[in-house]
Amino acid sequence: MSILRGDGSGGFDLAGTLPAGPAPVSIAVGDVNGDSVPDLAIANAAVPGTVRLLLGNGAGGFASGATSVVAAVPVSVVMADFNADGKADLASANYVGDSVSVLLGLGDGSFAAPASFDAHLYPTAMAASDVNGDGVPDLVLSNLQRATVSVLVGLGDGSFQDAGSFGAGEAPAALAVADFNGDGKPDVATANGGAGSVSILLNQSPAAGGTWTDLGWGLAGAAGVPLLSGGGPQLAGQSVWIALAGAKPGSPALLLVSLSAAPTPFKGGTLVPLPALAALPLVTSDAGALTLSLAWPAGLPSAFAIHFQYGIADPAAAQGVALSNALRSKTP
Repeated sequence: MSILRGDGSGGFDLAGTLPAGPAPVSIAVGDVNGDSVPDLAIANAAVPGTVRLLLGNGAGGFASGATSVVAAVPVSVVMADFNADGKADLASANYVGDSVSVLLGLGDGSFAAPASFDAHLYPTAMAASDVNGDGVPDLVLSNLQRATVSVLVGLGDGSFQDAGSFGAGEAPAALAVADFNGDGKPDVATANGGAGSVSILLNQSPAAGGTWTDLGWGLAGAAGVPLLSGGGPQLAGQSVWIALAGAKPGSPALLLVSLSAAPTPFKGGTLVPLPALAALPLVTSDAGALTLSLAWPAGLPSAFAIHFQYGIADPAAAQGVALSNALRSKTP
């Protein structure tokens, strides 16, 4: 891999070359270790496939970081926060594996083991963008053999749901995402190697819904403050979700739901959704997470608000109960 430093006047100087792996074909930039310095993630299209990190030192140099094994022949890598924990995550599009590997960042330059999601046939290029307006990064891929663009919708907890595919030109080998018609929604362009053409796919997602607001008031447990996030347009019949992350694994949890917010002291923290309209008993997963999804009900007036907050049994919390942040969902 070559590093070219800009001279500020449109020129570049070769600053050196760095080992990047056996077959580097794609690169993504972001801060993977929380030091506010850009790092590099490089996809190596080999068998087995790998994603290698180079950690920036802030002076234009890079040190070798972790290498993660993914599915065969990763040809594209992107970086975004897929589980709303404030840490950079990675996704690779794997040409031979017909899959996407998602690696959730731990914030220190290392990543959890990859999770795999179907990416249709022969993915060749990928971009991360919020294509459905729910505030969560989605994945858009070009599929060489099917002449299509496929979309994996992010669920906010690091997982993805197949949203289908859309026709493009023959052998789409590259893609770009931008708002081409000024309607505020990201569109897709593909470069079609088999047809010598470019296809433009205009985003037909419904209008954006209301808002999801983090109200704070979390109370730390063993792994810090559990994070509650939500997404999806608050429009009749549209899918919305709320996701809990960073809670004690395998622990009883109670989801409070209320139409009002009345911050009240509780167990060393603060409960916000009071009086409670519902209290749902649940259990966190082995990863300390919970995701719930539902269709947004019809007939709710404009600016109608619903408040959510989890309490999680956690002996490490001040009085044995950790609290997530409170979350408010409001219709447009």
